[in-house]
Amino acid sequence: MRNDADAALDYTSEALALGEFAHDTFTIARAWSDLGRIYFDLLEDYDAALAAYQRSLAINPSDSRVLNNLGNLARAEGDFRNAIAYYKRSGAAAKKAKDRYGEISAEHNIGLVYTQQNDPAAALLHLRRALAMDRSARTLLSISEAERALGNDAAALRDLRRARAASKDDLTLATILLREGDLRLDRHDLAGAARAFDQSIRLAPTPAALTYRARLRLAQKRYADAASIAIDAANRANDPDTIAHAQSIAGQAYRALHNRDAAKRAFSAAIDAIERERRQVAGGAESRERSFEAKVYPYLAMVDLLAESNDARGALEYAERAKGRVLVDVLQGRISVPAFRLQLPEEGDAILEYAVSDSALYAFVVTREGVREFTTVIPRAELAAVCNRFASELASRNLAFRRTARHLWDLLLEPEAPLLRGKKRICIVPDSELWRVPFQALIDPSDRYVADDAAIFYAPSIAAIRPGVRQALSLSPLIVAMPEARSEAEQIAAIYAPRAHVEIDAREQLVKDAAPRYDILHFATHGVFDDDAPLSSYLVFGRGRLEAREMMSMHLNAQLVVLSACQTAMGRPAPGEGIIGMSWALFVAGCPTMVASEWKVEATSTSAMMVAFHRNVAQRGMSPAEALRAAQLDVRRHYEHPFYWASFVVLGRGW
Repeated sequence: MRNDADAALDYTSEALALGEFAHDTFTIARAWSDLGRIYFDLLEDYDAALAAYQRSLAINPSDSRVLNNLGNLARAEGDFRNAIAYYKRSGAAAKKAKDRYGEISAEHNIGLVYTQQNDPAAALLHLRRALAMDRSARTLLSISEAERALGNDAAALRDLRRARAASKDDLTLATILLREGDLRLDRHDLAGAARAFDQSIRLAPTPAALTYRARLRLAQKRYADAASIAIDAANRANDPDTIAHAQSIAGQAYRALHNRDAAKRAFSAAIDAIERERRQVAGGAESRERSFEAKVYPYLAMVDLLAESNDARGALEYAERAKGRVLVDVLQGRISVPAFRLQLPEEGDAILEYAVSDSALYAFVVTREGVREFTTVIPRAELAAVCNRFASELASRNLAFRRTARHLWDLLLEPEAPLLRGKKRICIVPDSELWRVPFQALIDPSDRYVADDAAIFYAPSIAAIRPGVRQALSLSPLIVAMPEARSEAEQIAAIYAPRAHVEIDAREQLVKDAAPRYDILHFATHGVFDDDAPLSSYLVFGRGRLEAREMMSMHLNAQLVVLSACQTAMGRPAPGEGIIGMSWALFVAGCPTMVASEWKVEATSTSAMMVAFHRNVAQRGMSPAEALRAAQLDVRRHYEHPFYWASFVVLGRGW
């Protein structure tokens, strides 16, 4: 409890030795459990913690505390499925032992897992079960956060009031008051927020509490006070999260005071703190992505400030620093990836990167001649509405799509058109709802589709596209298909004969075992997209299914993965990371290039497009983006509406 890991290890090791000398299994199991906690809580050595917990569990398989700790370990590593399994076993063991606290902890922790997976409805189900056993302030606080995530602000406030009544110590009460003030501030109840923050600060004048007071002063337009309080909070704070929050508020206050230099310094300090915190986040890629989502604002503020100063390259560098951070971290564990490198393989290539703020759209065009920046003033909500309407029109075969396609061309491509004219391959790095837009289906003033003139592909960031020459494929594909897609699988196999391997109606485990041995993977199976939890989306096999979350741990060696199934490019547009779903999971697994679909596709046109795509790659030596474009133009001769040909996109390294 005093955070003295060395002393804790000494005493616990001595206890273990005494237990072994006395053949006291209870003491031995307890000592291994405590060693696990020391390794996990104090030393952050997850492998050692896991080994210790397993030694304890081998002695007493029904120890609810050890099972709960194993759940905590799995949750910290982003292994949410096993975390829930351990918590459920812990709850069952606690119930059998009549350990009420163990039951409550299990339900509460399952709720936290669902909260971490952005599923507040499922979280509430378990948190309320915990509450039924014990109306603790901790559980009520967690319930309030879940209600707030669902948009139920009135219920969230009600539960915070109940948490206040149930709290038994000043620190817990101070935390509850901060959450209450924050919620009231979001509801523009400035007086109520001020009362809550003042009470919290009287109980515990922490840097975090001062930061919330600075946020209140910002909302009150008392900008000088906001900046002063925020800088004071940042100087007092030790944790990167509070420093980043405080410096971000200071930056906003300085901008309102028209002090651009001070604003830049504050936002830069916030970004430095965010980068430090990001490196310290425990767990897997999904946990790290979640931790970064809410911290993109300072990066966008720097983009805005530098764009105002006509510093296009500087603005692009900050836009890049806000994108694909987790993917770049993953890639840096495997290869050397520069943080920011403008590398275009050919003269006819270009990159078009976007950044979306609350009030403006920033577009950066990268060619061999340099970087140009374009700003379009448009509210984020208005831009999102147009993007979503276009995606819906295409997916439903609505003939009114042409008007929206022209409107989006004007918004997204018209200012940049002179620089993109004549470019044959364009990498689009979208942001926010722009991930919903198939740029290849936009229509220019001469009534031509973008796909008529250029091959389009998409990337989460410039840095996430692996540098250097594209690795040559050895053309050894694994083709996994359901029975109704047998013809597609056999036609593709014939293109790569004799090196192709085909599995019809395959078992899930067979696919997991075989996939790392091939450099091309083609899945002609059903895809099921989970809108509420995109990383729970999955591919269906003959026996079993493969979730996106499982794909992340497969360590693929494939240079190209083709998902010939519905909605496999769909996901949740995540601030700073791209589209979270199957394609993101495959990036994390090590695949640099994939082909996936943005809506439910039609079987006949899809099969024809897939066969043509592979023929273009294998026999004509085309890059993935060029191969898909040629296949799409072939299909368009028979099916004019973009519904039939524009759904599939190349994600990752398209050239």
